[in-house]
Amino acid sequence: MVELLVVIAIIAVLIGLMLPAVQQAREAARRTGCTNNIKQLALAALTFENGCKYLPKNTRIWPATEVHNPRFSYLVALLPFIEQQSKYDAIYDRAKAGRTPYTGNPQCITIVDVYLCPSDDASLARKNSYGRPFNYHCNYGDIIADVFRGVFTSRETLTCSLGAITDGLSTTIMLGEVVTRTDSNSPLGGVALEVSGWNHNAAPSLCLARADGSGTWIQSEWSVGCRWADRQYTRFTTVLPPNAPTCVSSTGPYVGEGASITASSYHAGGANVAMCDGSVRFVLETIDAGSPNDSISGSASAYTGPSLWGVWGAMGSRAGREVVFAD
Repeated sequence: MVELLVVIAIIAVLIGLMLPAVQQAREAARRTGCTNNIKQLALAALTFENGCKYLPKNTRIWPATEVHNPRFSYLVALLPFIEQQSKYDAIYDRAKAGRTPYTGNPQCITIVDVYLCPSDDASLARKNSYGRPFNYHCNYGDIIADVFRGVFTSRETLTCSLGAITDGLSTTIMLGEVVTRTDSNSPLGGVALEVSGWNHNAAPSLCLARADGSGTWIQSEWSVGCRWADRQYTRFTTVLPPNAPTCVSSTGPYVGEGASITASSYHAGGANVAMCDGSVRFVLETIDAGSPNDSISGSASAYTGPSLWGVWGAMGSRAGREVVFAD
């Protein structure tokens, strides 16, 4: 009996030692899948640019004479380049009939596997008739305002070619990973509401103060990464470092200027980004992001030149004239 108990104890110890290793191996596989997905999207965007001479828009992707709604995202434009031509055609046909990209659209309320990171369990994300979750957002630059500091914009008259990215393709971010799953009282996947004074002139410390989950947080179908076809929900900024809070100044998500979506992931210590040359890098949450007490003075359009937000901000600006080493 004693020998049997000893054997059982030894087996229990071995199982206890093996489980963490198995979990780590599974996460390594999921992380590899996540890297492959964001790389595939970056290469799809580069293929789009090769044909159109500009990267896909994150706004009206069809001429106004054909489709009047401007809220279709860059992910809709990429569908033909990820073997989803039939879905793209169905969305276009519906859009021509005056239907929105999100309300009850059967094509937009389906999961697109390549838009999801395997480490982020999309089954836990809340869903409704407005859209479905995704993880890969486009870079709006190092400012909480749509003034085209990054590679994408909501401005319909502006486009970005590879030639306009003068800071270098290998050092400028195209896409960033953002979590969609929402955990209780967590900044990851949620949005801090009504952050008073949160706009392009605010110091990042104002939003960082919400990292403990205090105050009101959105954790619903309206939170980060909830509508892959709607450009209102597909951007991110390089003001706050990865895994910092996401903040808005209003009572609802992404209303007005004061909306800052932060890169994030369930990988330990950082998040994946795809660069404008198609390469993928894992950026640590400890990356230099400048002083959180600094702030931009003057109007948003007057913010030119090098980024205030360190290496992270410089990676988000396409023409800030900063020097960022690729390693």
